[in-house]
Amino acid sequence: LAEVAVKEFLTTPLDWYFHLALSTSRHARVRLSSITVPAVFVAATFDVLAGARDMATAAARVSEGIYVELRGSHFIQMEQPEVVHQLLLDFLDRVG
Repeated sequence: LAEVAVKEFLTTPLDWYFHLALSTSRHARVRLSSITVPAVFVAATFDVLAGARDMATAAARVSEGIYVELRGSHFIQMEQPEVVHQLLLDFLDRVG
């Protein structure tokens, strides 16, 4: 699965990624401090699009934020599907 995602990533025209990056600046920012329910932030050490440090900061701004960092890239859910799946199940058990 990760192989397919990486192939797609590498064959997508660069202009598409530039357009995506520019478009994100038009989105309204989320006031993380207004989130009052438990939230889990799963970051990947080598993710250059959603950096681990930014994810840790975001988790700290949520009153019940949980931060987890895994070794991997932006495709962590495909690189380590079993680990991510178990993290989400554990989170649901904790809050359920």
